[in-house]
Amino acid sequence: MCNDDKNIIDALNWRYATKKFDTAKKVLPGLLDIILEAIRLTPTSFGLQSFHVTIVENPAKNEALIKAAMKQDNVITAPVLLVFSVDTRLKAHIEKYVQNMKDNHVPEKFIKKMKFIMPLFIFMKTLFIFKNQWLAKQTYIALGVALVAAAEHEIDACPIEAFSSHKVASALRLSGHHKPAVILALGYRASTETPREKYRLSSGELFTHV
Repeated sequence: MCNDDKNIIDALNWRYATKKFDTAKKVLPGLLDIILEAIRLTPTSFGLQSFHVTIVENPAKNEALIKAAMKQDNVITAPVLLVFSVDTRLKAHIEKYVQNMKDNHVPEKFIKKMKFIMPLFIFMKTLFIFKNQWLAKQTYIALGVALVAAAEHEIDACPIEAFSSHKVASALRLSGHHKPAVILALGYRASTETPREKYRLSSGELFTHV
């Protein structure tokens, strides 16, 4: 195992879903920028990045989210909250993607192919499930990348799903096409925190080699 792989495994063993943060410790801007850049580089279907992240570092905004998120300690104490929203403007994302290909002088034949394939693929993927569910799957890829990036720099984190999407959107005055899907609390664990023993399936249970 190379050092980079070992570092990632160590980081993932170190992290846990932090329930209460130290309110006196802030996440340095440079470290937050690394996490945000990791999110920006997240692979998604066709690279469309059909999500948006609202960065909450304003205590007043934080207070506004507390009721929407059932007064959870990690929402109250986290110095940074990343609100991941699905972006429902798929047509606009496709148009922007196509324009980017044109700007980068991608052959017209390939552009025409992608203009046909992308809407068809998305239509087929969302034919039997709600569009927002498919979009949420893309958003959760970014969440996973953010969790790994935070752990690598020993920044504690906790994904939060127990909240009212409508109330969060209202508190942050989000655009109508941004639908909150998950919140990531970031910071440093409080001294009173005792990480729970990590529960994971064994490799034999989780993986099958064929």
